[in-house]
Parts: sequence; structure tokens; C-alpha cells
Amino acid sequence: MTSADAEQPLPRRLRKRVAESLRLSLQDVDERWHAGRLRVTTAKFQSSDQVNAVLLNMLPVRDPRQLMLLRPVPYPAYELLRDENGVFSSMLACAGAALMIVSFTPLLEWWTNALSRPWGDPGGGTLIVLGSDTTGDLIGEHSYWRGVYAVWAWRGGAFQKIIVSGPESMRPLAEFPRIERARIRVLLTDIDDTLTEHGRLPAESYLALQRLRQAGLAIVPVTGRPAGWCDLIARQWPVDGVVGENGALYFRYLDPERRMLRQYARDAVRRAADRLKLDRIREEVLASVPGAAVAADQAYREADLAIDFCEDVPALPRAAVDRIVEIFAKHGATAKISSIHVNGWYGSYDKLTMTRRFLAEAMSIDMDANREAMVFVGDSPNDAPMFDFFPRSVGVANVLDFADDLRHKPRYVTKARGALGFVELADALLAAR
Repeated sequence: MTSADAEQPLPRRLRKRVAESLRLSLQDVDERWHAGRLRVTTAKFQSSDQVNAVLLNMLPVRDPRQLMLLRPVPYPAYELLRDENGVFSSMLACAGAALMIVSFTPLLEWWTNALSRPWGDPGGGTLIVLGSDTTGDLIGEHSYWRGVYAVWAWRGGAFQKIIVSGPESMRPLAEFPRIERARIRVLLTDIDDTLTEHGRLPAESYLALQRLRQAGLAIVPVTGRPAGWCDLIARQWPVDGVVGENGALYFRYLDPERRMLRQYARDAVRRAADRLKLDRIREEVLASVPGAAVAADQAYREADLAIDFCEDVPALPRAAVDRIVEIFAKHGATAKISSIHVNGWYGSYDKLTMTRRFLAEAMSIDMDANREAMVFVGDSPNDAPMFDFFPRSVGVANVLDFADDLRHKPRYVTKARGALGFVELADALLAAR
């Protein structure tokens, strides 16, 4: 970094991302930047999985974490190219053979420098390569080799640490490529403040569900709402089933048999034991957090405890919500924050694990093998496992209210909030078919 660079402040957007990657405060980032101990490149580096693997293989150390911090990303940005006719596979095999030959010759250094363009005289303690968008399922050539070039910079002694940052999230829905939208066959959706508007399910959302299903998409709500609601949803909505209570169960109504298929993450004996422990948590929350209340739908729940912090009670401050989470954690329970409740339960399940089970058992769909054909849409922190797993994840605009609390963020964000945001996504998917 030149002295002229150091005099210029980091752009606000990059400053925040650098702080997240380094786990530093914004003030510390500024100090390192102005001291010349930090250099940032905004090269389009779209790796997360494959480039990280290449970098790890090239680093001659037993524990590469000593040298690189691999920032968690919303999804594995690189997936193997699937080729039905074998032509591309053959071409890639030839390219791979050429790459191996070049990799063991001095040509590698020349090649990486040529493709990545030199960064002048890099210097300082840390190099951060910031990610950008993917192109379909493929990593860009220049982005890939910029990552390899970062290793050469480290080997040359220019940096003590290299940090690889994954692709950006929270992009406008308009940037969701049409070709990727056309591949979607399964839509997974949260309910509260995603399908609903101020607690109501508007006709626009319901009609959007019906239009998507008529177009051939499988529709599965994935919600924190109770088993009682899930029974009605599975029976009466235009859906293929429902995952409820944050992954405690799934229901699917079998129309030809006129029978409800019900499956649970934990058996009835364990659920009864869990209930006794959750009752103790309930009493402590109500005694310790003024204004908190047991959710009105608790009577219809089979596995979890829902504490209302803004649905039917005046909205509680964030400190009170955090206190509720702390009480659950103190008792060894899992707690997740939705847009209206703090939900707590015992067990290792979540929305993602039960969705995987539902798709496999009830619909014979391998979620891991077919996730590029799926989209998940949600709005709050309890959707984070879904945002993390699905490369085509979408947040309705009110997800931005939780931006600082989301460990994993959606790939895209709609312009509109709540139900209208869901309709916006539905229109985009239908327009690509």
C-alpha cells in the first residue's frame, strides 16, 4: 500500500467487511489501514470452497489456520460442474492435466501474475481478498488466480496473514440471474413477516403460492409456528407439506389416502420430558423479563416454548430479547429469535435438518444434491441455517432489520417487505419459466 493509499479512508462498505473478516473493531481497522499494516484488494474472488482448497494445498504448513482466516460464507460458492454429455468433462480433464504440468514449473508464477495483474509493492501484516458475485456455479478465471497470487505474495514475505473472504450477500433480487431462476423446482418459505403482513395472510401471498404450485414448483413452508397451525396449513394451503416449530416436526397431507403424515425430531417420551424443563424456563423468563409473555399459540405446540416479544405485547427492547435467549441457554436449551418470538427447545434439530428429512422421506428429494434447484425465502435470525445452506436464498426487505444479528445472510433481498416481497420473488421465478 502506498502512502497515498494510506491517506485515503477505506470506503464505508469495504471497511465494515474488512472488520468482519478480521474480527476487529472499525477503529482498529482504520488504525491498521493508516499505519500501512493492511492492504485490501477488491478483486472478484469467488472461492469459498475450491479456491480455499487450492490455497490450503499450496501453503506448506500443517495448520493453515495459522496463516489464513477463512471467513464463513452464505454458501459454498463453487460447485462441481455437472455435465450430462461428457464433452465439458473431457475438456476440463485436459485443462486439469495442463494445469498440473504448469503448476510444477516456473510458469506458474508468471501465469498467476499475468492473470491477476500485479498489485504493485504489497506490504503490511495482512492481505484481505474480498469476494464478489458468482457466475452461475462457476468461479471466474481472474478471480481464481488472484487468489493463487495472494499465496505468492505471502510466500514472498509481503504479508504475515492472508484472509480469504467469500462472496457478497444481501444483493438486490434483480441480480438473481434469470438462468438460475429458471432452474428452481422447490420453494421453501418462512411464514411470519415473509408470507404475512402485520400478522395476516393477504390474498396476494396466497395467490402467489397457488400460481407457483400451478407452475410446477413444490412449495414447503418452513416455520416456527406450532403443530396445530401446521395441521391446517398442510390440509388447506396450496403446499406440499410443512416443517414446523423450527424443525421439531413435519406434516404432509396425503390427499389420495385422506391421511396426515406426521413425523417428529424427538419421540413422545423425550418431548414430555423436555416440556417439564421448558416449563421451568417459562417461569424464569416471566419472572425476569418484564413485558415478556408466553406466545398465544403455545397451547398448540408439541415440542418448543415460544416467548412473545412483539406479536401480542408491546415490543420489548433488544436487551430484553437477549435476556430471554440467555435464560434458555443457561438451562441448556437452544434458542432462536424470529421476527416476533424467541423459540426455545431441547434437541439438535433446526429448520435445515428437518427440511432435509422432509424432502428425503416425504418427497424423495435429495436436498444436498439438488439445492441448486431450490430457493429459500425468509426474514429473521432463525432462518440463518437456511440462508447459509441454500445458494439461492432470498430475504424479504425486512430482513435488513436484523442485518447485524444474522450470522448467515441471504444471497438476495427483495425491494418490498413482508408479503409483497414474497410476491416480488414469486413474480421473478414465474417470469423465468
